[in-house]
Amino acid sequence: MRAAVDGSISFALSTGAHLDVVAIGYERTIAPLVALGGATVTSVFEVEQERALERAKAALCVFDLQARNTGISYVSRALSAVPADAPDHLRERASPRYEHRHATSGRL
Repeated sequence: MRAAVDGSISFALSTGAHLDVVAIGYERTIAPLVALGGATVTSVFEVEQERALERAKAALCVFDLQARNTGISYVSRALSAVPADAPDHLRERASPRYEHRHATSGRL
């Protein structure tokens, strides 16, 4: 993770780019529980989602500590998702400004 943080910050410093930083905490999936259904299962999944989000927030803290001292322009967000759904979550929620900016130019 340190290499990604250092590289991103270095890129922003050298180009003046604004960074949209996203950390995704992966949710554990417990396949046998899905078949059971019910409130208990929902509770287990909610707890796992909260834990995944906390892991993502912790990763962002590492970035924030270093980036704050450099004065670069950035926004950061934490997401949680099961690994198979992570790319979709990233496209849907990570950067609405990016999608809006580039939707009319045909680049995404």
